[in-house]
Amino acid sequence: METLVLTDSSLDMTVLDGMESELSKQLESLKKTKSQLLQKISALKRQISDIETQENEAIRELEMERSLLEGEHRTEMAQLQEDQERINTLKQQQHSMLDRATKHREKEQRAIEREREKLLMLEEKQHAVMQQLRSSTSSLEMSSSPTTPVSLLNPTAGTSELSMLRESLQRELENQRRIFDDLEFQQLEAEARFDEEKERMSNKLLQDQQQLLQKYKAREERLQQIDTQQKGMLGNVKSTLEGLEQDRLKLVDTFKKEKQSAADVHSKIAELSRMLSLPPNTEATEEESAAISSDLELEEKMEGNRHLFIDSNALDPESAEVRGDGGSLGGKEERKKSSTLMEIERNRTLFMEQQGQHMALTLTHIMHDLQTE
Repeated sequence: METLVLTDSSLDMTVLDGMESELSKQLESLKKTKSQLLQKISALKRQISDIETQENEAIRELEMERSLLEGEHRTEMAQLQEDQERINTLKQQQHSMLDRATKHREKEQRAIEREREKLLMLEEKQHAVMQQLRSSTSSLEMSSSPTTPVSLLNPTAGTSELSMLRESLQRELENQRRIFDDLEFQQLEAEARFDEEKERMSNKLLQDQQQLLQKYKAREERLQQIDTQQKGMLGNVKSTLEGLEQDRLKLVDTFKKEKQSAADVHSKIAELSRMLSLPPNTEATEEESAAISSDLELEEKMEGNRHLFIDSNALDPESAEVRGDGGSLGGKEERKKSSTLMEIERNRTLFMEQQGQHMALTLTHIMHDLQTE
């Protein structure tokens, strides 16, 4: 009887030892599986982080290219502005020349009129002297008649003086006529020079305006090219980001599944440890808790990112609302990405509209100036 009891006890111990051995093997297998899962989760986190880095880098490159293109266009517009200022300066010079020439012409005309009045006055004096001289000569001829009284035979005392006065007036008249003719000739020469200079400046102004018009047309084409380039860049970046986001979401789903698997394995390990009455590994538990906490934060971020990343309408300024409830830190980061792209698009559109309006206005002014020349 005692032998039978001992045999049963031995069998129970053998069974228990076998079960304990099997459970220990399962525990080791689960720990190995958990270690593999944690390594896989870490790799997934790195891949997700790499994709997010690529997304941010794509946005930075887009912003850099946009800045370069806008800088190029601003440089061209600044050069055109300098050309326009040069034309405005030429216009001011032309207007100043016209004003100076007009004032000079008026001054010369007044001088000519004064000399003309002097000439007319001398001609009138000469005419009066000639009249007096003819009258005096006629009186002398009458005095030589036989019937003339002796008292009238004396010559007129003023005849000699009139002759001298006539000669003096003649010299003065000739001198005044030369002065008048010289002034008229100078005035004609000045007007000829003025007309020549005016024509030269007008031709120069017209030529510069036509050149500026051609430059503006070329810049307008370049503006359209820049706009096309920026649209193309936005489209490429959008496609790249959408592809990256699809990959990221797949990794997120895989991460969540692996995370759940790791949690299940962790629960089984804890259960087996209790069954085997094993003391908990405090150091491993703390490390696992920290990893789990980090993973939970990442999972929360990913969950927020899922609905917050830009969709196919994110680049449309009219669809600027960010989708999703966005309560996490990850949501803020993804909203920043989305708003960055939309801000780039809005800035691009506004920049192109402003530059296009400025160019159209300038072209209108140039065409008006060309038509009025």
